[in-house]
Amino acid sequence: MARVKTILLIALVATAVVFGACAHSEKPTRYGKSFSYGLRHDKSVYFLLDYQVSRARSPVWFIMPIERSPLVLFHEIYLYRYEPTSGHLERLATLHDSPSRGVNVGDSKFIKDGDVFVFAYRAGFDEEYRLLYEIRQWDIAERRLRDVGPKIAGTRDSALYQRYFGDYSSPAVANPGVVGISKLIREILADVEDSAWDLPRKW
Repeated sequence: MARVKTILLIALVATAVVFGACAHSEKPTRYGKSFSYGLRHDKSVYFLLDYQVSRARSPVWFIMPIERSPLVLFHEIYLYRYEPTSGHLERLATLHDSPSRGVNVGDSKFIKDGDVFVFAYRAGFDEEYRLLYEIRQWDIAERRLRDVGPKIAGTRDSALYQRYFGDYSSPAVANPGVVGISKLIREILADVEDSAWDLPRKW
């Protein structure tokens, strides 16, 4: 019996040592960028960027290690414009700071109406766990965001969503001017330097 207690005590001490080493080790900071579809207008391509800075956290120990989700240090969503011919990249607006975990700019839609384009991206869930889409307008001539109404988010069956995207074609690239995400990243933005994004990297 005493021998069993000694073995258990040694195991607990070893676990504590390992946990302490993990808890105090410096975790690398991850700077992540996620992209929406793009929309061509004249010589420019417009798109959304989800920028998140996070750091891995030490696991919680209960008999065995339990991994935890990363610690989010910074999270914002931006609207960008890029001119492939000149290589000029411009951040036009901040759409959301500290967005919900359910946000996904990869699930995005764009339509163009003259000098205004309307875009939507997945912004999380409502109280009934239905997908919500944030819908915004960008006035190209006036270079500013426009209001779409008192509410900027709605489900797919909401009047707001149906007003702009009720007859949206699938896949997204079937719509006029829309650029696929893979083409946007691998071809159009392939030569953009990290410094050109003008994103915070203070962590």
